[in-house]
Amino acid sequence: MVVRAIIPFVGSVCAAKGLQKYLSQPKVQVAAKEDKNGLEWDYNWDHRNPQEDWTDEMKEKYKVKKTRHVYLIRHGQYMDGEKDMDRILSEKGREQARLCGEYLKSSGIKPTQFVHSTMTRATETANIINSVLQVDCKVESSDLIREGCPVEPSPPLKGYPDKPWTEFKESAAIEAGFRKFIRRAKPSSEEHEAAVIVCHGNVIRYFFCRGLQLPPSAWLHLSVSHCSITQMHMRPSGTVGCRTVGNNSFMPKNYVTFTNKE
Repeated sequence: MVVRAIIPFVGSVCAAKGLQKYLSQPKVQVAAKEDKNGLEWDYNWDHRNPQEDWTDEMKEKYKVKKTRHVYLIRHGQYMDGEKDMDRILSEKGREQARLCGEYLKSSGIKPTQFVHSTMTRATETANIINSVLQVDCKVESSDLIREGCPVEPSPPLKGYPDKPWTEFKESAAIEAGFRKFIRRAKPSSEEHEAAVIVCHGNVIRYFFCRGLQLPPSAWLHLSVSHCSITQMHMRPSGTVGCRTVGNNSFMPKNYVTFTNKE
């Protein structure tokens, strides 16, 4: 029994010494330092910090005091169609939206902002969610969070985007959507903000990477299912966190889908 207890201990000590020796090598230390410098956090990423030359009164007036919570929800499963108006939610997609609304309601989430993409499948999803959630705030729609190519993915995907001007046009809109909706709370907010944003998979994945200051071109490495919830928060200090990515734990297994219905 003593020998059995000693062997793992000795192995752990040897492994620890080996790791320590590896980490002490100059090349490893330089690489770690460069990596850390490359990931230095920008606290004023949304340009909402008070300016140094402002008066104390101005600084206090525009100081962010509350946290902004953002719930990014992908639309439900939809029917394949040639035009956007033909791409309506499938029966399963409608149930996914209802389940999502029930989850938000049971979680006690009370949106201070509720916005959805102007595309048919996102609009339908938002309407179903709201029929359950019954938000007190104004329901908005935005062209800035329509589905599209946010930036060329890395590594590149053959044939995507299909036209050279697609990314040029769509990426500008999606980036504008990020700057409008993924931000710190307004200085005038007396309570924490909670924004529910019903949009699309590419938009959500891009917002996630941009918000956490990760390479935006990595968006295609992620995957979020229909009516899943990606929850992010923006602190007054300028830090950004993510509590869930593509959360679909509230759905039965047979309702978890990723592709549209043909």
